[in-house]
Amino acid sequence: AVSAFFAGRRVYIADGHHRFETALQYARERRAQENPTTVEPYDFILTLLVNIYDPGVVVLPTHRLVRVPPTFNLDAFLAAAGEFFTVTAKGDEVVSGGRYVFGLYTGGGRSYLLRLKEELDPAEVVPGSESATWKRLAVTVLHYFVLNRLLGIGAAESGPGDRIGYTHDAAAARHLVDTGAWDLAFFLPSPTVAELVAIAEAGERMPQKSTYFYPKVPTGLVLYAFD
Repeated sequence: AVSAFFAGRRVYIADGHHRFETALQYARERRAQENPTTVEPYDFILTLLVNIYDPGVVVLPTHRLVRVPPTFNLDAFLAAAGEFFTVTAKGDEVVSGGRYVFGLYTGGGRSYLLRLKEELDPAEVVPGSESATWKRLAVTVLHYFVLNRLLGIGAAESGPGDRIGYTHDAAAARHLVDTGAWDLAFFLPSPTVAELVAIAEAGERMPQKSTYFYPKVPTGLVLYAFD
């Protein structure tokens, strides 16, 4: 009945694609070792299916924390950002609405809004073979125009490490900057469900650390034994 229900429907892996890939690899290895002639327990994986359009499903952004070199000059950075963004000082305010509006917190209650200039179409500027939809994601815009072009942080340094950190908690990000653990915090708008679906339909994946689905299902709520 379940298979018949989903026969003509799309199922998107919104969260947990690493687990899915690991389960596939595990099944391949077990089959190569045992050469079974029947369907085995390791040919299945537990899956939670939800309606992605349910209003109770929330997609939250993942904010960026950045460390800059000792030679970094904030005024020079903001001036350079003016090539791509309209920069506005906002006092203690962190973020504002808008598809390409990014909050920047520099510590001590100082924050700015970086609004991408309307005449800039990311799909025409961001290099690469990815789709126009992927290039127009807010997270893509932040990484290309700000982290890469302005701060010199390339793709190789975009993983969690010395240059970049990630958090879903805006208040925690501000605290980490105020305490000196990180130098800058960039706040992103939330990706939309429509964007997630469009990226999947294009056969692509969202950029790393770009989505956070809420609520999370408690780990261990249900267990499945492979053997």
